Amino acid sequence: MKILAIIKDTFRECIAKKIILSYAIASTLGMLIISLLFSFDIVGNEVAISTIFGGNEQWESIRQFEEIIINLEAGIAIVIFTLGLFLSIFSTADLIPSMMLKGRLDLYLSKSISRVQLLIGKFTGALLVVILNIVYAIVGLWLVIGLKTGIWNVNFLYSGVTIIFMYTVIFTIVLLIGLLSRSTAVIVIATYMIISASPLLANRQEIFLLPIARWVEHVLDFFYWILPKYSETAIITKDLVIGEPIFSWTPVLSSVIIGVVVLNLSIYIFSRKSF
Repeated sequence: MKILAIIKDTFRECIAKKIILSYAIASTLGMLIISLLFSFDIVGNEVAISTIFGGNEQWESIRQFEEIIINLEAGIAIVIFTLGLFLSIFSTADLIPSMMLKGRLDLYLSKSISRVQLLIGKFTGALLVVILNIVYAIVGLWLVIGLKTGIWNVNFLYSGVTIIFMYTVIFTIVLLIGLLSRSTAVIVIATYMIISASPLLANRQEIFLLPIARWVEHVLDFFYWILPKYSETAIITKDLVIGEPIFSWTPVLSSVIIGVVVLNLSIYIFSRKSF
């Protein structure tokens, strides 16, 4: 019950900061743009595609049209994966530093709430807020595209799962950095640096072909294995939407291990550290 109270408090904080409302507005605008951007007319076995910008209609077969829509959904999924994660991190990064404020932390702990319960409650509350936003965006877009085109690609819904999964993993790092720095700016900068480095680390084998020192290779390998596999998970998201086979789930498994380790490390530090 104490953890539930912290979760409710986190929800109230996000509502007060207009986080949920801002996401809802942004997602709704995205749905409106998608619904208005294209128009389709089916004539026999062909589809005429036109846009609000005018120009000549593009005629495609039903099969080609379905491929175009599925690829469009894959592109939308990647945009939400990238932009949605950035916005989710930016909007929830302040939750930990604000919890760590001297008077507020004392108030929490004075209510017979253990530090572990407090941290788990904050983590779960932030996660549920993001889940609510992502589910609204993904399901809403899926319904808009399905009603608009008649193509109901269930695989598009899988992208919501991977986005929520990656946010969960990355937020464990946000949690740890927040406990150590108590600074929203440090959290945002450090987290975005980690995300930005992911494509570089994922393609480190190509870097190894260059004439670089051996220790540089070891450093890149080290950071690759201790950081979340953001870039590879984005590719998995695209493949899931398109319906391509996933040849390796190692990036996902590796990210799970990283998330579990970092979360437990954060719990240990918070329960032991003197504030």
